[in-house]
Amino acid sequence: MSRLLTLAMRALASLMAFMAASGHADAQRAYTHSLELDASPGLTLHTSPYFSGTNPLDHNFGPMIQGSLRWSASLTPGTDAWRLWPGLRMGVGVKALSLLKPSLTGSPVGVFVFQGADLHRFSRRLSLAYEWQFGATAPWQIMGSSHPDQAVNGSPVCALLGSSLLLRYDAGRNWAITAGVDLAHYSNGNTRWPNAGTNTAGIRIGVARTLGQSGSGPRLSHTDTIAVGSLKSRERWFVDLLLYGAWRKKCYHDDMDEPWPFPDYFGVAGINIAPSYRLSRRFSVGPSVDFVFDESAVPESNIIDNDSGEQPYYIRPPFLQQTAIGIAAQAEYSMPVFSLHVSLGYNLLAGCAELRYFYQTLALRTFVTPRMWLNVGYSLRNFAHPRHLMLGIGFRIGSRAPSSIAQTDL
Repeated sequence: MSRLLTLAMRALASLMAFMAASGHADAQRAYTHSLELDASPGLTLHTSPYFSGTNPLDHNFGPMIQGSLRWSASLTPGTDAWRLWPGLRMGVGVKALSLLKPSLTGSPVGVFVFQGADLHRFSRRLSLAYEWQFGATAPWQIMGSSHPDQAVNGSPVCALLGSSLLLRYDAGRNWAITAGVDLAHYSNGNTRWPNAGTNTAGIRIGVARTLGQSGSGPRLSHTDTIAVGSLKSRERWFVDLLLYGAWRKKCYHDDMDEPWPFPDYFGVAGINIAPSYRLSRRFSVGPSVDFVFDESAVPESNIIDNDSGEQPYYIRPPFLQQTAIGIAAQAEYSMPVFSLHVSLGYNLLAGCAELRYFYQTLALRTFVTPRMWLNVGYSLRNFAHPRHLMLGIGFRIGSRAPSSIAQTDL
């Protein structure tokens, strides 16, 4: 998880640099800064038997509470950037989580980056907005490392993936109120076994205070989110090249469904080549050719289980039996500094049966230049089974990314 934390800190550093630049005198019209305090009471979802009572204390998890303090930079209404990303807010925050049974789960705290924008403006004061969060949390209690019904989390550090759907009301005098729903997933990214993850759902209520005077852009009605400029043909096409690596754990289940985690860490490496077409300045789509090498992929015939109650072992297969080539459909939503990337694909050529599956990826890209980004992503198999992290670096050939307000050619 140290590499994941390193990339998270790099994303945080890029965001902090962006926000620091927004405080310069020549950017005062474009940005305002605010502090927000929120709480999210809710429920721990029973996505594992551990949370339904199959744990050392036979405790049935129910209510939970989490809260956060955030610092954000927001676009000022009336600026060109605001017209492209209405209501855009991005920043950093700290959060605390309690599942109300610290002896079983720990009492983790964390740091995260977040970004959100308006989906719809009902009036000058009221809007519907989305938000995503990405960060790291610790310390977690290691939960259920020896029994399949208690297999939840094998690491004291977990990544945070969160999303919110919020109503935001401008109460005047630099105050705003938010209320909505909040979902969060905490996972070690399959870098330790077990890795079932912890999931929560809650009602988020918050209050925000703009620091200093709000920006000097004109006050607009909710109908003034006009389109900004048009893309030239040469600006619509580009090719993304992603190089990534990771490590993962693997657990073998014998004929009695008993788990046998292999003691080794397995390496993963991949290359994605994705020609893309920009439908707008914010959204692009296209195909992707994906190559992956997964050291944990072992044919069933190479696993030796002698039925003696001893640890099974495996015979490492040749390189080509641990590789696969897939074809995917992919899409990217671009924002200042960050973009969100998703793909759905299938491994057409697979070295062994274990690699022949539908896969899904979700990634956060942090653009350090308009043509280069840091990648923090995750790959799933058949929408349910975690595979591996995707930690790497990407390069863009062709139309550059609108990775900052100054780079959008507004």
